[in-house]
Amino acid sequence: MDYPIISVIIPAYNVEKYIDKCLASVCSQTFENLDIIIIDDGSTDNTLALCHKWAEKDPRIKILHQKNQGVSQACNVGLEVASGNYIGFVDSDDWIETRMFQELLESIQNTGSDISVCGILMELKNGKVIKRLNFKKNKTTLKQSVALKYLLIDKSEKSYRWNKLYKKELFEGIFFPKDRIFEDLATLHVLYAKAASISYTGNLLYHYVQRENSLVSENNLKKEIDFFLANKERYDFILRYTGFSEQDRKALILRTMQRLLRTDKKIYGITRADAHRAERQMTRETLQDFYYAGYDTKKFIRHLLLNYLQSIPYLYLYQ
Repeated sequence: MDYPIISVIIPAYNVEKYIDKCLASVCSQTFENLDIIIIDDGSTDNTLALCHKWAEKDPRIKILHQKNQGVSQACNVGLEVASGNYIGFVDSDDWIETRMFQELLESIQNTGSDISVCGILMELKNGKVIKRLNFKKNKTTLKQSVALKYLLIDKSEKSYRWNKLYKKELFEGIFFPKDRIFEDLATLHVLYAKAASISYTGNLLYHYVQRENSLVSENNLKKEIDFFLANKERYDFILRYTGFSEQDRKALILRTMQRLLRTDKKIYGITRADAHRAERQMTRETLQDFYYAGYDTKKFIRHLLLNYLQSIPYLYLYQ
């Protein structure tokens, strides 16, 4: 019987200092039947040349090149050409433990789940671990509605695409939003909603390397706008989804509303110039539409305090 193939999608942009360690960790996986897809997103450094050197050594690697369009579009291109029964992602400045994909696959096979998840070691460039994220420290499986609740609360269960393995059919009709940062935040809950259950390995297998100049770490207007849009989409999803109890729905709405309010305040601080009046108006009108008709960013503290006070009886249940 043929082993199931895992397609590993690796978007890469100007990561010449990191790509060797990333590809070494992927190519040395104990599960060997991999379809390794590197999408070079218009790199201007030595990234593409280093990828070609790896492709010469490992025939499982195929390289696609596109003009710079961002991580989300690179992932979409990878999904279009993926030949595997399962989909995994690794960011090109991160690295993974040698058993990661084997453990994630075994988790799916042993439980019948549609998505499997492992824990994350968040570390600096020098390897110093600064945080451990492991939602479930023991092997377990959660049904869709329970896993969704914790994903949307976004405390220990995070909307990261890269510490997970997915059955490929979950991506039918689903793509990451083009030209957007926080593409994971806008997409993962939709994938979870298509899964019957989600399993957890209990092990820390993904190494997320925090870079000072990474796109998400930069404080800029696009980052805040895209974060706002992703959370607005999650808010709309929470209202539509029928699998939550009313208590869970209220907690999720409050949690998401807090994030929308804080992001609106950040956008207001960045966009004092008239050139950004449209962006400021968009967030304010959105909040006036589904939060409070008289919402005004200048009265942010009052709104946020009210929102937090409302959430106290609910959010402590979801630590």
